[in-house]
Amino acid sequence: MREIRAQPDDDAPRIVYADWLLQSSTDPDVLAHAELIHAQCALEHASERPALQVRVKEILRKYRRIWTSPLTRANIRGNWRFRRGFLHGGTLTAARFVDVAAQLFELAPMVRSMIFPEASNELVRLAQSPYLAHLHEVHLDQLCRCGRCKIERELPELFASPHTVNIHTLTLADCRIDPDNAKRLFESRHLPKLRVLDLHDNRLDVTSAQALAARGGTFERLVLAANPIGTDGARALAQATSLVVADLDLASCGIEPEGGAALAEASWAESITSLDLHDNRIGKGVARGALRTRFGRRVKL
Repeated sequence: MREIRAQPDDDAPRIVYADWLLQSSTDPDVLAHAELIHAQCALEHASERPALQVRVKEILRKYRRIWTSPLTRANIRGNWRFRRGFLHGGTLTAARFVDVAAQLFELAPMVRSMIFPEASNELVRLAQSPYLAHLHEVHLDQLCRCGRCKIERELPELFASPHTVNIHTLTLADCRIDPDNAKRLFESRHLPKLRVLDLHDNRLDVTSAQALAARGGTFERLVLAANPIGTDGARALAQATSLVVADLDLASCGIEPEGGAALAEASWAESITSLDLHDNRIGKGVARGALRTRFGRRVKL
């Protein structure tokens, strides 16, 4: 268990632990946990394994309540999710997370992912909490639904927090992020491990794209869809010299043929496994042909 906690991204200690459980116990709960570890670790490396998926659902249907009962008794209810055999994530308000984090991580030390719904007016406390450093995935979609909360004043606190240092996946969709806060995000020194970033449906413009291009980085997935970065923003991204992206979503960004042609010439284009450019203004001319030639089926137009 010490190895599992020390190396949360490594399957090997989990498999060793599961094998030990199988050898040392006859308790149905324990044996089911071992089977869940094996099954969910296997599913991490397989796109489709229907029999395993069915078995995982059966195990969780039977044992989820038992395995989450310590949290239930502590009145920490968070729609908990299991991954790779352990309780991995859940949903709490940001304020509730801050209040119960010490107990949460004592009872469920492998929690690494949290959804914080409508976290406006709670973001500053979250940014100040040292327990935020336990998380690898943070989802903050639609911080404010009423449209009146001062989330633009709270976001800089998050981007400046030293406790975001371990975040791998950050979702900030539909959070009214303007160019100033986009620049703060991209210039933050406290997100060195960021690999998945979802910023769709915000207010990023060409200056935001320029700030991202200057930051660079390696992204497994980068979502900028429904932001008005335009053709000049696409050019800025295409000219980035230290950007590596596997899955890039630029749908509905107001990109015209010149921007599409620039993306086709980007030095990082070979790293792309999926490029979404649908609902732009690429047209049917030279730019479309250049994108098809460079990306083939990897591009969606």
